[in-house]
Amino acid sequence: MAKSKNALKWRFDVNTFRLLGRDLITDRITALFELVKNSYDANAENVTIEFSNIGKRHDDSKIIIKDDGIGMSLKDIEDKWMVIGSNSKRNQLYSPKPYERRYIGEKGIGRFAVDKLGQYVRIRTKQKNDKKELVVTINWQTYEDLAKKKKTLKLFTDIENEYHYEKSTFEKGTILEILLPRDLWTLDDLVRADKELSRLVSPFHEAKYPFNINLLASEYEPYNSSKIVVSKEKDFASHSFELDYDLKKGKQEYLFFDTKKKQLIIKEAEKPSFGFIKFHLFYFDTDAKARFNSFYKNTSTNIDGLKIYRDGILTTPFAEYEAEDSKRRDVLGLNKRRWRATFDRIGSREIIGYIEITREGNPAIVDSTNRQDFLGTREYRELKDFIFDQLDTFMKTYKVERAEKKQKRLGAFSESQKTLKSIQKTFEKLQKPQNDKKQAEVIKTLSQQVEKLNDGFKAINTEYKEAQKDEKRKEKMYFSLMSLSLFAANVSHAVRTTIYSIKDDAQFISEEKFTLANKELYQKYADRIFREIQRLLKVVDFMLKYAKTDLPSEYFNVNEIIQNVFDAHETIFLQNNIEIKLDIDSNISVFGNKVFFQDIITNLISNSIKAIEGNLKKVIQCTAKANKNEMQISFSDNGVGIPINKWEKVFDVYYTTTADQGGAGVGLYVVKTNIETMGGNVEVIDSEFKGEGTTFCLTIPFNK
Repeated sequence: MAKSKNALKWRFDVNTFRLLGRDLITDRITALFELVKNSYDANAENVTIEFSNIGKRHDDSKIIIKDDGIGMSLKDIEDKWMVIGSNSKRNQLYSPKPYERRYIGEKGIGRFAVDKLGQYVRIRTKQKNDKKELVVTINWQTYEDLAKKKKTLKLFTDIENEYHYEKSTFEKGTILEILLPRDLWTLDDLVRADKELSRLVSPFHEAKYPFNINLLASEYEPYNSSKIVVSKEKDFASHSFELDYDLKKGKQEYLFFDTKKKQLIIKEAEKPSFGFIKFHLFYFDTDAKARFNSFYKNTSTNIDGLKIYRDGILTTPFAEYEAEDSKRRDVLGLNKRRWRATFDRIGSREIIGYIEITREGNPAIVDSTNRQDFLGTREYRELKDFIFDQLDTFMKTYKVERAEKKQKRLGAFSESQKTLKSIQKTFEKLQKPQNDKKQAEVIKTLSQQVEKLNDGFKAINTEYKEAQKDEKRKEKMYFSLMSLSLFAANVSHAVRTTIYSIKDDAQFISEEKFTLANKELYQKYADRIFREIQRLLKVVDFMLKYAKTDLPSEYFNVNEIIQNVFDAHETIFLQNNIEIKLDIDSNISVFGNKVFFQDIITNLISNSIKAIEGNLKKVIQCTAKANKNEMQISFSDNGVGIPINKWEKVFDVYYTTTADQGGAGVGLYVVKTNIETMGGNVEVIDSEFKGEGTTFCLTIPFNK
């Protein structure tokens, strides 16, 4: 390229070292990760991290990171290690043979992690056939001092760092001696480093050669002799599953819950947008948590959620410790989902998970420069959705297990009552006149105590059943309130528009004098006001009915209820040009709570309104017919439709495909729950609009 007289060059101020070091890497454990990853890329089989005199301030305090990798030449130091953002690992994807590890440090700034750990670093490195070791010294204080001189412009790239050769003390590899550590390290810090580093390599990664990390700290037990970092946390889990993919078939495994068999099934789907992944999950129920906490008592080791691994090595997010749950980094948003939910959701304190991706297979999943998050690409968002789908599906199985355990305990409780009753009868038989008087008195006392115990059992059993009923009643009330909220959200804008229309018409009548000439206009406005008020009254009457959610089950006319719900939505149908097609058998009556049936229709309408929002022609269609033993309702719209692999998923609580339109993921769950309460069933079937939209098929039995 020809030189230009009028040209400018980029230059880096001396402060660059701090921006890329301690300011960017905000956690000490993350800094250790970066440096240990460099050892992995260097084909090391063993890395030792030695902490010397780091519990108190000493002039000889230091952190030493030693590996047995291939080492570096002077040219490697000049052209790679000391080049910011070096692309050497991007041009050459794999480490030298025979290891051929996929390089994981590609940004070319991880080496600045040494600035986070200490003020001064001495690099000792040697390749296998070298006779001497190369020693490079970097003193960050020099950079710091120059940065403080306000009047002096000193460039980062102008500062010279000394190097020399010394007699060899090891065969090959690299030693980083980090002197004058910036922070003290306690035993708890070392335990946390131990735990986090144990997760650097996925336990499911099939490697040709080992990669062992050792911790050594003479001040603290058990680290006063070299200790290999090993992860054991998953061994305490109560439940687990594993998802894989078939590259040849182009299929990704996913979890499916069979509602009839009440068990998890692994199915296959087409390749996701984010690429193929492997997913290993370990769940800890109450008993498993107790075993875990007992084993790791008096340590900072916790069950702490999901980690993402790229080519077998932990990627973002690295550990950043906070004692309080609310302050902990929750990149995948597990705990946020749980806090927002009213029903069961998995949190990070219940699972340990390993999500395995690859550089080639998942190119759009990119970790951010600070190693604490991922870039917010569409593929990353869809990866999170996939993970959440698997967790929610798994929880269905756990909820079934929990319900079965509860029923088993209740059965054991009932059996205990029977046993007590039997013991009481036995005591009564023993109370006979011919028995010894003192013995009879003892038996009588025992009989009375057993009777009191039996009464206590009865009272507890009654309270338990009442609590179950109360819980169910509150759940139903919550559903009705949510349905009312959806209805109110839908009609609020339409009602406001109607009120303004009434106001304008009423204002004309109020201000204009009545004459024979404007009689027809007066009549027109009066008729329109009357019609609009009638519609508003329907809305108000409909909303008032929700106050009666404790209505008993009864026979009600299906046509009457469906018609009432559609009438209540008339304003929004008119203002949004939605065509309504109803074909309801007027003679059908079913047994149930009619307010809950209203909820079903209300939520289906709300769902359809969102689905058809972008259409030029908008149609909602509802038919209800009687078969021999049941009523069947088909509820359809010509909206965006639901992918076939989501047909089961849409009925899960808080799952929504219309979040952009304000969907909360509750409506269809209410539909499913209320239908099942009436002994019926709901499912998504092929659309009645042939190729577009969605059709829900609802069946409700006639028997009481």
